[in-house]
Amino acid sequence: MSLKSNGFGSFQQLIAVSIDRYWTDDLLKIDGFKLLQQEKHRSLIQIPLWTTRPNNDETVVYELRYMFSARGIPFEDWSIDWDRSQY
Repeated sequence: MSLKSNGFGSFQQLIAVSIDRYWTDDLLKIDGFKLLQQEKHRSLIQIPLWTTRPNNDETVVYELRYMFSARGIPFEDWSIDWDRSQY
């Protein structure tokens, strides 16, 4: 599946993140974040990111780690579901 372009050289990635349910309500308040699946202790959330370099998994990890650490979410509480992500 191809990534959506903004017409100026950037592409929208849709990253699926498995995260401790404790953080779900806070994250779903962010515009564009979407709940994909919810289980007893974890949620799967789709997070849109923009990139100029598709298929760059290092940048995806860096951006999410920065975003989550700014909200106080520890690295141990989330993981990327690469199979369900478009990057």
